[in-house]
Amino acid sequence: TDLAERRRRWSELKSEEGRMARGGEKKDLDIVVYGATGFTGQFILKELLRSAGPDVAVGAAGRNPAKIAKVIADASRELGTDVSSRVTTLVADLNDQDSLQKMTARAKVLVNAVGPYRKFGLPVVKACLDGNCSYLDICGEPEFIEKVDLL
Repeated sequence: TDLAERRRRWSELKSEEGRMARGGEKKDLDIVVYGATGFTGQFILKELLRSAGPDVAVGAAGRNPAKIAKVIADASRELGTDVSSRVTTLVADLNDQDSLQKMTARAKVLVNAVGPYRKFGLPVVKACLDGNCSYLDICGEPEFIEKVDLL
């Protein structure tokens, strides 16, 4: 099926070289959802857990570890299986650049679900650039897109 083929291709992409960060450090998380406790972040995390194979290392990031734990528990109930062992909790705050750096240092791909992006997006993009982490969001804000283009 299409899902099986995507999982097969993902496994091929998980080469040792692809897991290396700047400075030779290994990245232990394939995909991190930042803003995992918000409405959109919860949806993204659940769909990721539903569709990703068990070999995909997933992180859920936000400011409050208790809220992240609740989101993971809710995802387990909705998906009908305990996903807590598949998800690593990361605490990161927009007002703490060091916490953003630590998050992106561990991730190959970061999905940013913290908006509005024109107000909150640039520190996350900069942390991804510094951490050699691919960045993805669902932004449709022209002002933010133009600012990121200038980085």
